[in-house]
Amino acid sequence: MHVTLANIGANSDRLGLSVCNMTSVMQCLPTGIIASVPPVLLRLDDSISPCVGPAPLRKRPKLHLTQAAPKTYGLEDLPDEIFGCILGQCFTFQDYCSLSQVSLRYSQVASSDVYWEPAYCQRYGAITDVTRDAATLANSWKELFRCRTVTNKQGEPRLSPCFYELTAVLQRIAYEQAAATQPGGVMFLLDGSGSVSTEDFDVMTRFVYKAVPVLHEIAPTTKVGIIQFSTDVHIQQPLAHVDRTNLLSVMTDMERMHGGTDMALAIQTASTHMQTALPPGGLQTLLILSDGFIDKYQGDAAVVAAHAMQTEQAEVSFYAFGVGCAVNRTELDRVVAANGCTDADCRYMALAVLPESLG
Repeated sequence: MHVTLANIGANSDRLGLSVCNMTSVMQCLPTGIIASVPPVLLRLDDSISPCVGPAPLRKRPKLHLTQAAPKTYGLEDLPDEIFGCILGQCFTFQDYCSLSQVSLRYSQVASSDVYWEPAYCQRYGAITDVTRDAATLANSWKELFRCRTVTNKQGEPRLSPCFYELTAVLQRIAYEQAAATQPGGVMFLLDGSGSVSTEDFDVMTRFVYKAVPVLHEIAPTTKVGIIQFSTDVHIQQPLAHVDRTNLLSVMTDMERMHGGTDMALAIQTASTHMQTALPPGGLQTLLILSDGFIDKYQGDAAVVAAHAMQTEQAEVSFYAFGVGCAVNRTELDRVVAANGCTDADCRYMALAVLPESLG
């Protein structure tokens, strides 16, 4: 029998030869034939699995019966409109902060005022025109929320307005002064009664010191005065154009009076003093810093005094800032609204109060 490589290839199907068993076949061949085999074939071993024989028959797939695998979508595939609805209904402000760290797109969507304005309202109460002005100063509701949260954290357990909110209300007061036909004045009425602690009184004096430069930046001709009241009244600084150095000296030398809370007497004293110190037509603004810790009789007297001042001098504006651990906002709101203003909600601000005093 004459065996050649050609014969082996021709009969490989019948013999069942493949690459995987080619090595064992070659070991049985005569030496002369092995010498004629290409070296590459001699290096084949049983680890080679491809078959050199005819490919096995396979059934043709039935394409018409094949179903495409369902495609899945993630949160990132949703359009902004749908994604925004999910944010507004299901997420909290903590979720917005976390989502902002994921990607640029999430940061842009989660930073929208659409979500942060309701979050601010839910956490810090009703939104007024002053609050909206503060958000404008902050350039976004998210930044206003952040600043207010940091301020409250630093002042615990007391709650305080943030820098943007204080600036907004002071600018509102200053713009009222600037719009008047004649130069006006701002009188600070500081509650020095026994219900106000030393810490609370320090909050008041620091507020005055920070407020005056903001007022003068917008209304530089406005005069400033300071009255401390308790059972009695003391004019600490008559209406005048004061600089920060003189103002600091007044604040440093001021001592709390103690005693009761005669707010009506303080308003009457301010009215008389401002009437003589200001020209006709000048706006008279009273900023009352107090815990409002007065009874109904004292509250009625303060309202009557505020209404009389409005009747006698026409150009009068009241604001109140709550300070203390038991602020009576109801009585402060009554005094602020005594001149018939329609924006009383913008004329009260909790300057430094405990959470239970916010009602």
